[in-house]
Amino acid sequence: MATVKAIMDFMEKTAPLRLTSKDDNAGLLVGSCEDKADKVMLCLDITVDVINEAAEKHADVIISHHPIIFKPSLSSISVQHPAGLALKKGIACLCYHTSLDIADGGITDMMYSLLKEPLGLGEKLGFLEQVCEDKGFGLICNMNEPVEPKKAAHMIKETFGCSVLRYHDGGKPLKKIAFCSGGGDWLSPVATRLGADAYLCGDIRHHHFIAAQNEGYSIFDAGHYHTEVIFIPCLKKRLEEAFPALEIFTAQSCSDPAGYIF
Repeated sequence: MATVKAIMDFMEKTAPLRLTSKDDNAGLLVGSCEDKADKVMLCLDITVDVINEAAEKHADVIISHHPIIFKPSLSSISVQHPAGLALKKGIACLCYHTSLDIADGGITDMMYSLLKEPLGLGEKLGFLEQVCEDKGFGLICNMNEPVEPKKAAHMIKETFGCSVLRYHDGGKPLKKIAFCSGGGDWLSPVATRLGADAYLCGDIRHHHFIAAQNEGYSIFDAGHYHTEVIFIPCLKKRLEEAFPALEIFTAQSCSDPAGYIF
């Protein structure tokens, strides 16, 4: 029988907590490191529905990307709050956010691997924001062959399985592209300063689309959920290899919280 501590030790090698941003919250946020771990459920967000599913399926541990407790201003927790409900039901919650974004083999590297063949990504030129000597947020890459923005948009939508992809066509073939998972639109100006013809992430706000229009570069919004949920099958495989006796499964109740009308 594994313990929460054993899983934490594995995750420390996968997404070291020392890489966590100072305004982030990560690690064991609910439960005890001495708790048993027979069944582990993976998700992007720990919601009330996710906790109820975990309880129904007798999961001992939930591992998520987004922290179940994030806001430092949180002053009380009831059983209506996901953290309170998880504690009541005896489910430990492990959350790895920014550390999983930038770790070797983390979400940024996963994005590169997924996009490499369909977009023809070539050499990695560097991070958009350096965190330490060999880690950072986002990547900028050469492309092996120029790709028209509309064609790139279709490839990105298919790669991430987006219901909708928002984009602006900068009017020129893409020779260099930058990207970051989730709400990384704050790095869009950095990408263009570094010479990218295009920038891809989730949650791109209106003023970044206006900047792309004014400055003549392409921008792609594949959605926060779709650019980050990609970590689940990768982490599931790694956990299964490390803990063959554990039952590890994906939360079926974890889905894109937004609905779309076409």
